[in-house]
Amino acid sequence: MNLLYMGSLVSFHAQNTIKAFSRSGYMVTALNINKEYFVERIDELPFFGNITNLYEGIEFNNNIKDKAIKSVRRTLNITRLSSTNREIRKRISKIFRDNWFDVIYCVWGSGVVPEIEMIQEENFKIPIIHELLTYPYNTAWWKVVWENYFYGRVVKNINGRIHCSHNMYKYMDNHFDLKGGKDVVLMTYFSKDYFWSKRLPLLSDTDREPHIIFIGRTDFSRNRPLDDVRNQIFEISKEKIHIHLAETNANMKHSNYIHTFPRFESKKMIDGSLANFMTQFDACIVLYNINRECDRFRNSLPSRFLFALTAGIPIIMREVYFKSCEEIINRYKIGFSYKNIYELRAMLANKKLMDKYRQNAIVLAPNFTFEKNFHKLEKFIHEVAKQK
Repeated sequence: MNLLYMGSLVSFHAQNTIKAFSRSGYMVTALNINKEYFVERIDELPFFGNITNLYEGIEFNNNIKDKAIKSVRRTLNITRLSSTNREIRKRISKIFRDNWFDVIYCVWGSGVVPEIEMIQEENFKIPIIHELLTYPYNTAWWKVVWENYFYGRVVKNINGRIHCSHNMYKYMDNHFDLKGGKDVVLMTYFSKDYFWSKRLPLLSDTDREPHIIFIGRTDFSRNRPLDDVRNQIFEISKEKIHIHLAETNANMKHSNYIHTFPRFESKKMIDGSLANFMTQFDACIVLYNINRECDRFRNSLPSRFLFALTAGIPIIMREVYFKSCEEIINRYKIGFSYKNIYELRAMLANKKLMDKYRQNAIVLAPNFTFEKNFHKLEKFIHEVAKQK
């Protein structure tokens, strides 16, 4: 099957999925919609070189109209400069003239909406699948209103929609009244290459104190408020819980319970080295700088949660905020959610409980690989492809 993979090639999800499709015999062409992407990650797929960077060489104008639209794009993460559309449409048309595709596979949320709309307007008569990993992207209500407006313009003509959780499906159906096209709920997974192959002794067996790991971003900045979890990390450390995170240049309060480790290069994340390293910790904690429920985190499965599954260790998070993640850890009994820091400390100290979660996570880890679940995705793709 000839598949056009369209989305931002910055993410590990893109690399993981493209590699898995190629291994499964798909002829994959990648259309990168992110002007800035990590070339070195793609270079690690030497057998795959069919990549078009849609916005390469595009220069944005400085007139008032373009500045205004650029500001909206930066705010909503879903628009493109109107003055570039003519050139972009030419590039898209050329891709479809030079190639034959059975299906267009789009990821990972509203960021790909402008390109979907352009393709729909050109009427190439090729089925479109949209995999929704994060939606909505925004957390501010007024931004979500705009995001839903733009997605509402394309959603009815998308042939197949993949929702990463039941909460995602319910949200999309409530807001867009999904009728045309096919829908399926399929959790996303990383390839078995990412998973642990050897286990390290637990650090807590040495000092009898809990050790947890945080694998989210550590380039903490006010410019990325959702990722700036310095206060949460410090609060955890005050309860004498050792918390380990990747090296950071950001200013952090000192604590003997906050530890850093060298950053893992992308290839060391892909070959399972990060997962092996994580096996020495009592749990992996999912943190974001949020203090209220919002649809983005209720619906989605963040990468820092999906990476945690690769290590076969318990996964922990605050109650309420990450509903879809909570449903998974509760269903498989591979972790827990906590009300406050004191409950977190108490549950980590419950050796019998933590041993149970750890053993479940180890045994069930093979069930969370892309390869184990690919047949479900492939069945859906073939069903949608028949809609030509």
